[in-house]
Amino acid sequence: MTAHPLRSWRRVLGTPFLPGLLTGFFVPAHNTVVIATAVQYAPSQKALFLRRRQGPIGVFVGAFPKSAVAGLDYNYKLGPVLMGLGGAYLTHTTFVNGTNWNFELRLAYVFSRHFEALWTHFSNCKQICGFDRSGPNLGWEFLGIGYRFS
Repeated sequence: MTAHPLRSWRRVLGTPFLPGLLTGFFVPAHNTVVIATAVQYAPSQKALFLRRRQGPIGVFVGAFPKSAVAGLDYNYKLGPVLMGLGGAYLTHTTFVNGTNWNFELRLAYVFSRHFEALWTHFSNCKQICGFDRSGPNLGWEFLGIGYRFS
């Protein structure tokens, strides 16, 4: 006699598997608006970023005059310092970044529950890693102030 499929699922869902899977959804989310300025190669460029971080995973979108960006990163918190590494897609290539797919590095200092200062870098890693040889890689670097809503 074979077990009913629903009974098998009950056994799986009754184990620690389900609570572990759902735990990520109950971690408080942080929504941040960041106003930034480019600090190298195009210092007059202003940018606006919207970030959502839930646990260590962050999602962001942003816009600046030459391009828009969207990405995903993993964040590691050490006291008031937050370090992030991830991937980003730039909608337009420019004299700064010659490819659409880029790495994203981020370093933030959290002053209080609502305010942080951050540095963000988008690069195709051409000079260091040699991954993509098809265009310039000066790298966008932004310094900004963020306001957290939650």
